[in-house]
Amino acid sequence: MASKKKNGPKILELINLIQHEKGIDKESIFAALEEGLARAYERVCNYEIDVNVIIDRETGDFNYYSLKTIVDEVHDKNTEISLKEVVKNGIEAEIDDQVQILIKNVKDLSRIAAQVSKQIFTQKLREEERNIVYNKYIDKKGDLMIGSIQRKAGSTYFIGIDNSKIDVVLAPRHQIMNEKIFYEDN
Repeated sequence: MASKKKNGPKILELINLIQHEKGIDKESIFAALEEGLARAYERVCNYEIDVNVIIDRETGDFNYYSLKTIVDEVHDKNTEISLKEVVKNGIEAEIDDQVQILIKNVKDLSRIAAQVSKQIFTQKLREEERNIVYNKYIDKKGDLMIGSIQRKAGSTYFIGIDNSKIDVVLAPRHQIMNEKIFYEDN
């Protein structure tokens, strides 16, 4: 069970949905999902192996690979592979190169490992969303923008701009002294 074929179409559907809703590049979503699955599998294996996950961009199928360093004499079978074995499999490589070996019997992820995968995936997506927003507005720093007050907390106002989900914080120190700001709490 090296590949998870039954979930392929669902994964592609999920990635397309996230891309559409959040405006995140598909490749970034794939990379975040691959990272999450790899770290979760490493946790299942008690961090004894270095794992890489590759998702097929067309089918959504994914495979787990163990990353191993090529050596003359193997001391740790989880992280090393002999040059003789690599050559026997028809791979051209040298000592100290790294190769990816397909994991044929993939262990099922535990509930905790699935949580880790979800957490890493969510974190990577949030980082990508922040980068998108940052890159969109960095050139507008110091420019005057129009927005509407979304909510008020004490004397701090949260202002929505560009008809988007972005709230700008207008702290008291950035407000004009004695300026009257009208806000209706609906």
